[in-house]
Amino acid sequence: MVEKFKSNKSSLAKIVYDNLQFNIPIYQRLYVWDNDIVKVFLTDLKNAFLEDNQKEYFIGSIVYVKNGNNVYDLIDGQQRNTTLWLISNVLGHELDKFAFVDRENMRLKFSIREKVTSYFNYLRHTRSSNIFEDFEDEKDLINISKAYIQIMAFIENEENNLFDKKKEFAHFIFHKVKLICTEVPPETDLTKLFEVINARGVQLRQDEILKAKLLSIINRDPEQKHKAGNLSKLWEACADMSSYVAFNLKNQLSNDVNWKSLLSDEERVEESNDIKSQKFSSAFFKNFIEDLTHNSHDENKTFSLVNLLLNDQPIDGANTSIENLKEDTISSIISFPMLLLHALRIFLREKNCQDISFFSEKKLITTFETALLKNKELLKDDRNKMSNIIIDFLECLWNVKVIFDDTVLKWVSHEKEKELKFVKLYFTKSKDAEYPKLDTLQYNSFTALQAMLYHSQEMITQYWLTPYLYYHFKNSSQTEIDSFKYLRKLDNILFSSILKKGDLKERTLQLMIDLNSQGKSSFNTQRFLSESNNELGVKFPHYWFYKLEYVLYYEFFRNDDFLMEFNKDNPNSTKYKSIDHKDLWKAYRMTAKNSVEHISPQNPSAEKDLLCKTMLNHFGNLALVTRSINSSYSNNSFDMKRVKFFDNIKNDRIDALKLYLIYYNWDETTWEDSSSEKHQNDMTLILENYFKANV
Repeated sequence: MVEKFKSNKSSLAKIVYDNLQFNIPIYQRLYVWDNDIVKVFLTDLKNAFLEDNQKEYFIGSIVYVKNGNNVYDLIDGQQRNTTLWLISNVLGHELDKFAFVDRENMRLKFSIREKVTSYFNYLRHTRSSNIFEDFEDEKDLINISKAYIQIMAFIENEENNLFDKKKEFAHFIFHKVKLICTEVPPETDLTKLFEVINARGVQLRQDEILKAKLLSIINRDPEQKHKAGNLSKLWEACADMSSYVAFNLKNQLSNDVNWKSLLSDEERVEESNDIKSQKFSSAFFKNFIEDLTHNSHDENKTFSLVNLLLNDQPIDGANTSIENLKEDTISSIISFPMLLLHALRIFLREKNCQDISFFSEKKLITTFETALLKNKELLKDDRNKMSNIIIDFLECLWNVKVIFDDTVLKWVSHEKEKELKFVKLYFTKSKDAEYPKLDTLQYNSFTALQAMLYHSQEMITQYWLTPYLYYHFKNSSQTEIDSFKYLRKLDNILFSSILKKGDLKERTLQLMIDLNSQGKSSFNTQRFLSESNNELGVKFPHYWFYKLEYVLYYEFFRNDDFLMEFNKDNPNSTKYKSIDHKDLWKAYRMTAKNSVEHISPQNPSAEKDLLCKTMLNHFGNLALVTRSINSSYSNNSFDMKRVKFFDNIKNDRIDALKLYLIYYNWDETTWEDSSSEKHQNDMTLILENYFKANV
């Protein structure tokens, strides 16, 4: 009799109870999850835990086959299982039972990959330490080591509200996080099964299901069903977040449709009038959905963003080459489901309806059913049909995506480098033809501000985007200067002021209604008082380190001798030296950093190296750096760290602008509690002055 596949719902606790042990077979690929995927996975777990830690939370499935006594080869689910082991090693408590079978054996093993097994043993014995080896040159370990660093930083970050809840979080993951576990019979052709699993089609996404729900309602309305085809095209143009909406739409239309028929002139970029930008007109959506000529679609047409970057195509169809972004790829800072939720919040605000209850892409369908499809407020007018409401929402979505493309940073990748930049669509004129051209804008303070917000906030939600996009939704003629001014004020009120009542969802809603709705805003100086409740060390909120880096960068761009101006205006402050490395300051970028560094070492090998005691864990003696930099500084003395910092300067790298100010103005003989506190007061004053100038 042929054995059947056996599937069951399981928790980590049940895996431990059943004494299952897993092996990663030779045909499995290396661990490939990058920092972004790991952070999203952690954020989902955190949100589920904080929302309701008694409710089950499903994270997917694993497939395995028995190869010995309670040892199973993982056929599918290696990435997830490996990440769970890393999380278990960081959190400990009940999760130790999942990570380790006993004191000698790990529950997860790797066939022939001795380096990975050795690394896991290394983590097991050093998890209480803050020192980690650099494995960036080890192919087998690079992603796993980065993932472990990301997990450590995520748990340590006070803003995630987990550091003091490790035991409870571990209990939640151990008992409430669920997997669908499928055991396949031993006689199964495992290589074939593995190929099938990895070649299978992508499962239907929630946004695809939502599209079908919305358009089916349009199709059932005899008066509106003729619009369904074009509405589908507009939806798909919005859904591809890795591309520019104009190209996404152009790709779906007939060759006879040229750029001039889609876009209208907006402004000339140069005095020569040879370069101009074009945008969709305000009436485009309504005109497009009524235009039946767009119902046909050439399946063989390949006009896409990639093709544009490789083979620039002018409006008249002639061929030419493009030099800009030829080898670059572009991706979004948020997913399409999250854009849908931002757009839904804006739509509900415009209709004076209650805000959505959940801001989670995992609950996309439920949220839309409650807030849109079953919203009695929207249907209270008898003249409102659901098909009309859906079309109104889709118009809102279209406008929000157009705004998003034009005013929000994109990830631009070139070879192995990845940077946040603004990307703009231009048209260049040559004789009688105009050529579409994508180009990145020069990095400036506006770029730095959006990058700071992206890196300092929860990666998935990016709450600040809703009021920011809504501002442009209501003010379509705003310039980049206006946008930058608004975002400076929004950031200050939302994140840097004395906290008002409500979570970020509630507060962003209030700021959409009125940016000054929370009254006169005051800078949160309380965060920087030298009191015991601010003695946070590695738990100090990362936002403030990012914010200071941005403000220092902003002030430098405004006046590259701003420190001299600061010294003059504040005679009681530290007399900071003028900046020597102005080219390096100008080239500085807001990047992901996840490790809090102590200037005076936290646990020095020699007592004499402990320069700060009362200020050891206060903001003045801290800086935010990458984990690799933190590891290289380790618990070395002030002067040894200072030497490493200068060595990096010689290699054209500033580890942190805050560190630049410290290591260029103090040494081991002058850095102690009073100087650390004075530096903290100086930085607080710089932050407060910026706040007052931008609210």
